[in-house]
Amino acid sequence: MSTLINPFMIEQDIDLQCSKKHKLPIQMVVFDSKLTKNERLLCSDCIQDFESDVKMVGLSKVLQMIDHKFSKLREFKETLISTNIEYIEMISRNLFEIKSNINQTIDQLIGNSEEWIKFLNQLGQQTQTYSFFEELELLIQNQQKDDLNKQILKEIQEINLSWITKITYKIQQLNQNSKSLIKELRQQLLTLVNNYKTKETQQNQQLQVDPINLKLINNTYYQSDDCFAISFNNIGSLMISGCGKYIKLWDFLNGNIKEVLKLKGHDDKIRCLSFTHSNNSFISGSGDCSIRCWKQINFKQWKSSQPYQDHTDQIECILLSKDDSQLISCSQDQSIKIWNFDINNNELKLQQSLNQCKSCINSITLNFTETILVSCGDDNEIIIWRKNKQNYWEYENMVTQSDNEYGTKVCFLKDDKFIWVSGDIKNCNLARIFQIQDGKLIENKTYNIELEYDDEFYDLNLFPIVYNKEQNIILIRHKFNIYLLREQNDGSFKIANKVKQFSNSIQGSMTKDAKYLVFWDSNEKLYSIYEIQSK
Repeated sequence: MSTLINPFMIEQDIDLQCSKKHKLPIQMVVFDSKLTKNERLLCSDCIQDFESDVKMVGLSKVLQMIDHKFSKLREFKETLISTNIEYIEMISRNLFEIKSNINQTIDQLIGNSEEWIKFLNQLGQQTQTYSFFEELELLIQNQQKDDLNKQILKEIQEINLSWITKITYKIQQLNQNSKSLIKELRQQLLTLVNNYKTKETQQNQQLQVDPINLKLINNTYYQSDDCFAISFNNIGSLMISGCGKYIKLWDFLNGNIKEVLKLKGHDDKIRCLSFTHSNNSFISGSGDCSIRCWKQINFKQWKSSQPYQDHTDQIECILLSKDDSQLISCSQDQSIKIWNFDINNNELKLQQSLNQCKSCINSITLNFTETILVSCGDDNEIIIWRKNKQNYWEYENMVTQSDNEYGTKVCFLKDDKFIWVSGDIKNCNLARIFQIQDGKLIENKTYNIELEYDDEFYDLNLFPIVYNKEQNIILIRHKFNIYLLREQNDGSFKIANKVKQFSNSIQGSMTKDAKYLVFWDSNEKLYSIYEIQSK
């Protein structure tokens, strides 16, 4: 997206003079609605003679306040435009996919028609044999023998029926696939309209601080096999979840799920799942040390790629870039792998391996511009990686936790600010806020969030943090509790709601529009579905 033009003040310095035209620098501004324009500006001479009980603020402070206001407006405008462009690009990619599917099928049908003609021509070119004496006898007896005609007619009918069946099937498949893609495209368009039709451009955006209610919709879907990963597609119509070494795919509608199919490919438990941003393809990582790409063939069929086994231990976390061109994975083998992802051919190609970590890497996160990567793990360190001009990642900085805690989860909230969660038993049980300034990582202890204290259990690196910027909702699971957080106007964070469970082995996520929360816990072995009622 092109850079937005900064707002500028139409008045020149010469216009900022006191009403008495002393030609001295303005020092104070009077916040009095009864005064107008230059009457509110006071130079050093004016201040000596001015008497009032109303509020007065220094000029530099006023300019700073105005600048801050327009800075927030610019940030709001840029975010809104960027979000719209992302949706439109996603719609464009789906249109291209529809076009590609139709063109591919039409090309196949044209090829089938040419083959059909070829088969008929071959039939016409077959050598016919006959007996002169038999034919002479038929002529003398004035008899007709139509067996040959019937045979030719039968052969042509069989050829026609065979090709009609093939072509009809492909047309039906095209119709079914197109309906599914068009339905998804329509939903994306409706999502785009619904997200922004009620939003009015405001000069000073206020963050949402209202409480969040959770309404339980269903908790009857039992699954005995461990679930370590859940992910939703962009429009919230499909959900995938781990089921031991299998992947379950569910229809998701208004908080109700219906199992569609179970996919087999991995040889160990599914550890992480992520839908692509542009369609219903997804990526899976497993305890068998492999990553697989899954491409949707039709409404109820997904095809797996080969297993990519460049990691030597179980996969812990995977991230996809916004344009689905790059995959980032981390593992217990202490490495981060950077992959080029060809979504059309369902293929990965290893581009780079980052090996500076000293222990298992539990979580990774990308900032919004996808120029900074942050990782955390069992070595109590947080590492910053930055993308260079050649689109390769470089190690930049490392921070050892001041309280000597290891990290289980990390997630960017702004381009230079992220939230990090500890996993230790007896330490602070905090979600900490970090900011990146001039390449240095600084912990803002003022904004740390106190979570429920527990000194008996570790926090497991399950249930990645999910952040919805539009609804100002941060979803975090720590030990036995699932938290919904909101940022306040002063930059602090407040727990808006929480769900307490009887297990610290909980896996879940929320839909991209932050309307539904789904999780599975190892105690009840049930999928619980909540509607997130947010004002």
